[in-house]
Amino acid sequence: MNLVRGSTLAGKFRLQAPIGSGGMGVVWVARNETTHSDVAIKVLERGYRKDAGERFRQEARIGAMLAHRNVVRIFDLVEERDGALVLVMERLRGQTLADVLTARGPLSARCAVALAVGVLDALTHAHAQGFVHRDIKPANVFLSVESDGVLIPKVLDFGIARASRRKAPITSDGLLLGTPEYMSPEQVRGMPVDERSDVFAVGTVLYEMLVGTSPFAADSVNQALVATLERNVERPEGVELALWAVLEKALAKRREDRFPTARAFSMALLDALSASTDELSMSLQRIQVSVPAPPPALTSLPPPVLGEAKTIVNESADEMPIAFVPPAPVLPDLEGPEGIAEAAPMRVLRTWHAAAALAAVACAVLVAVLCFAGGPGTCALRQTLLTRAPAFRTELSSPLGGSSSAASVATPPATAVAKPAVRTTPASQAPRPRPRDRFWNVGKTPGF
Repeated sequence: MNLVRGSTLAGKFRLQAPIGSGGMGVVWVARNETTHSDVAIKVLERGYRKDAGERFRQEARIGAMLAHRNVVRIFDLVEERDGALVLVMERLRGQTLADVLTARGPLSARCAVALAVGVLDALTHAHAQGFVHRDIKPANVFLSVESDGVLIPKVLDFGIARASRRKAPITSDGLLLGTPEYMSPEQVRGMPVDERSDVFAVGTVLYEMLVGTSPFAADSVNQALVATLERNVERPEGVELALWAVLEKALAKRREDRFPTARAFSMALLDALSASTDELSMSLQRIQVSVPAPPPALTSLPPPVLGEAKTIVNESADEMPIAFVPPAPVLPDLEGPEGIAEAAPMRVLRTWHAAAALAAVACAVLVAVLCFAGGPGTCALRQTLLTRAPAFRTELSSPLGGSSSAASVATPPATAVAKPAVRTTPASQAPRPRPRDRFWNVGKTPGF
């Protein structure tokens, strides 16, 4: 796999810049092209040993199970087509504790204890899930500066973590997994480990934060292992007696003499300094951590402008003109004042059309009722209309505008129209019409 800036992994993670490397892979800053968020990518390239791949997968599984503010979050594990493994993690901004100690030297007692308490909180959560980290060291403690400026220590790399009471594994080359200067005596001997092994490792890291060097530092791996088993640690200058009593118990050779849990170790540290968690949090913010500048953004190719020929210059290709794209038709803007003024007459016209249609429907319904209802009032109205129709026509044709008095002088009286004979039935003998006869039996209705 060719890891270069701008290449894409897992189909959507675009590499931006490398930020670190280790024995189990290279770490890059990447951009998720789907969500446009920054993530950290750890890549284990193909050709890795089988045990390295198992540890890589184990780090992904355990990290995804641990949801704690002091543990780095694991999002996903992806296997590429060529066999490379890609671990997707949260993007952290800050420095490792190892870098801070190298750049600035020992820390004050309050700052060191504040960092140790954060690490112990993360281990308390991991131990509750049944996992022992077994590789706590300054390089695996990251001082993360959040977006609001708050500093939070986070534990990294659960690649060699194991369930408690399990025997410390040895690689195919006969090497113990872990860092010799921070391993517990039982871990060095290959004995089963539990949370007290992590207590010993945190005590070693706390000693280094106070003094500047590990209590079991040596020139070789074998000498460091021997020092862990045999060297007695004495109280360094400047460390208070109360704090040293707690630290000495955490560094006991026999695990039965140490604190039984990470939580007990944390509470003892707070009591030794007579400090609250809020006071330690304020001390934690005084630690100077350098936040690297973000890598330059990778600009994507802009879309072509409609109606123009766009030429894109690529680093790996010559200039290639893109075909002409015809402009889209321009539609009138009906949202501005002019558009509203033009649309107002049309809106009024549509309103009148709707009103006229509604009136026509109402008239049709009224005529239907008058013609087919068949009631006494309807018959009288129809008879009156038939009788007065000639007089209405005469009045309309009169030059005086239809006056009844003038029509009687200027024109002879109209011939009387004989009323059609209507056979009537006494009301007492007439059958009472049923409701449906009033509407459907038109031939039986009187007056029609």
